[in-house]
Amino acid sequence: MSTSRPVTSRPVTSRKCKSAVYIWDRRTFQQHRLKVREAKATVNMKTPERRPHILYKAKRLQFERDRQEQIARDNFILYKRLTDIMSGKLRRKYPITQQKSNCIKLR
Repeated sequence: MSTSRPVTSRPVTSRKCKSAVYIWDRRTFQQHRLKVREAKATVNMKTPERRPHILYKAKRLQFERDRQEQIARDNFILYKRLTDIMSGKLRRKYPITQQKSNCIKLR
């Protein structure tokens, strides 16, 4: 077996040369910061794109439009009936032929 030193990123220097070690450490740290600054994100943090067919809800709008049309038709029919009653056309068309009841006595 051979006794070898572990591999490090720092070059082998003498213990007396601390300034060289400091320069090496500073340069490797600057390279690290540059890599961190230029790193691309791996997770997409953008909001998802809008989908107009989901926001629009066409079927619900169609049901609402049909409902409003039905209400408008019913209101018009009721309006015509009320105007016929108020003008008296309905009485002429369907006259009341029944007599008043004799069961109910008035005082």
